[in-house]
Amino acid sequence: HRPMTHVQKLELQAEIIAGDSEWTVHVSSDEREDVFAQLTFIFGEEGTVSGDDLIAGDEGKFFFKSGALKYEVGGDGIEISSGAYEHLLPGVREDQHSSGCQYVHVNLVTPFDRTFKIRLT
Repeated sequence: HRPMTHVQKLELQAEIIAGDSEWTVHVSSDEREDVFAQLTFIFGEEGTVSGDDLIAGDEGKFFFKSGALKYEVGGDGIEISSGAYEHLLPGVREDQHSSGCQYVHVNLVTPFDRTFKIRLT
């Protein structure tokens, strides 16, 4: 094996705040530029994912560009706002997910500072 060279460290921060009617998820990166990242929301396969600005990928995969998305099952729902589609890669660093779920990806490029709102509907 060749020795590792050019190893760099990217620092990410995530803060999740539970409010009375919604959760706030704040994610940010350090100032390093042009690193592709992907935040993924994972839902059960029994529900339906919908939204104004979603791109359908492979089966059970979506890309959340902007606006709000909704996941509904059995009359209950979760609404998340807002997305991002800053790069076009369907996956980052061979990230693999289990079958039996639906995945909604938010594609980010560093540096980023994003806030997502999650509420039950």
